[in-house]
Amino acid sequence: MQNAVYSVSEITAQLKQKLETTFPLIWIRGEVSGVKEMNSGHMYFTLKDAHAQLSCAWFAAHRRVNYNLTTGEVYPRITREIMEKGGEFICCGRLSFYPQRGTCQLIVENVVCSGAGALAQAFQARKEELARLGYFDAKRKRPIPQNPSRIALITSEQGAAIRDFLKIAKDRGLSSQIRLFPTLVQGKEAASAIARAIALACAQNWAEVIVLIRGGGSLEDLWCFNEQEVADAVYHSTLPVLAGIGHEIDVTLADLTCDLRAATPTHAAELLWQPRSELLSNVEAQKARLLLACENYLSGLGVRLKHEERALALASPKHKLAVFEERLAHCRHSFQTRWQAFLQAKEQALSELSRRLQRQMTPEKLDGTLAQVARLSERLGYLLQSRLTEQTQTLERLEETLWQVMLRRLEGRQAELEKWQAQLQGASPLVLLERGYALVENLEGELLRSLKSVKAGQMIRLRLSDGSLLAEIRALEGKR
Repeated sequence: MQNAVYSVSEITAQLKQKLETTFPLIWIRGEVSGVKEMNSGHMYFTLKDAHAQLSCAWFAAHRRVNYNLTTGEVYPRITREIMEKGGEFICCGRLSFYPQRGTCQLIVENVVCSGAGALAQAFQARKEELARLGYFDAKRKRPIPQNPSRIALITSEQGAAIRDFLKIAKDRGLSSQIRLFPTLVQGKEAASAIARAIALACAQNWAEVIVLIRGGGSLEDLWCFNEQEVADAVYHSTLPVLAGIGHEIDVTLADLTCDLRAATPTHAAELLWQPRSELLSNVEAQKARLLLACENYLSGLGVRLKHEERALALASPKHKLAVFEERLAHCRHSFQTRWQAFLQAKEQALSELSRRLQRQMTPEKLDGTLAQVARLSERLGYLLQSRLTEQTQTLERLEETLWQVMLRRLEGRQAELEKWQAQLQGASPLVLLERGYALVENLEGELLRSLKSVKAGQMIRLRLSDGSLLAEIRALEGKR
């Protein structure tokens, strides 16, 4: 069986689709060379190692802010001068195939130094795995209680996060209790300690919500919150979890797994409680609205009572009977008045029509009208017949005149044509040739009118009436 034959466009389109779907986002480490920056801000360079190289395109839109696509961490902007110094970089982007040139290239979205790239790759791989398992699904996330009275706080005893959190909590909410579950928040043992603290808070089942907080730091400092143990503990927690880890730009797997993420520890406290002064103001406002609602309700009942009393009086049988009698008398009087007026108008109209008919439709007038109609009909028929005959005769005269004019014009044209034919025949060079004359031409077909245009030994052509002769000029005679 013969294999399928692809066109170049078909196979390159399939290569492009295969590359882009297989590698939607990829990290590649290599040495940078051949850096070129365009006026538009686009940068093109080659990423290579000892055995291979890959073309890269870093467009201006992605160069404006250089940040980690997975963690959200912002890196210093990589300039052309930095990349031209060479060295090893890690580029994140999408593999694509450029059909017009038949080359594969990496569409770069950010560039980082190789030290941060390893953690970023690990973070991305773990993030994709947890996303596949449903850890980040919005449907499983539970609402955080508003103004909770019992909070399980998981953080370090010595960190700045607990001080910021308690400072905000002091002036917010109403008599909330906070139970601290101290734990490490940095280092190799931190992940296990955080997971145990979450499990302990769930086992006690005392709190309404778990708050997991830590101050800012680098990606390495916050790495314990990206460990599988912590993500599992948050995912399997029987209590809602509010996480406020690092600064606003720091995003960990614990943040993504928890039920609600706060930008900072301070923001976590603000999400839990309203300011106490605001709560008291709300209570006073609710009290005032309640009193006003009660007053409005009682006032409405009084007005409704008066309406019901008036309606009861109007709905009594005696009152209804009087109303019906009054309406009946009014209708009877109105009917009698209108009926009498109607009859009088009709009688007057009938009388007037009778008088007009008697005046206009006498036998003498009727006979005169019929005779006049007959005369008009006869006259109209005569006029129509006369008009038709006249128009027919006019049309015949016009047709005859038209034929005469056309014949005269054709005769004139024929005579003019014969005259021009005679003139043309007289001016034709063929007539001269028949009389014995000849046309002298060079071999290129140009007429020779003077001795100046020829020389001895030149070949010429003599055109006669029935053909042509080739001749050679032996001598020239006459004035040149």
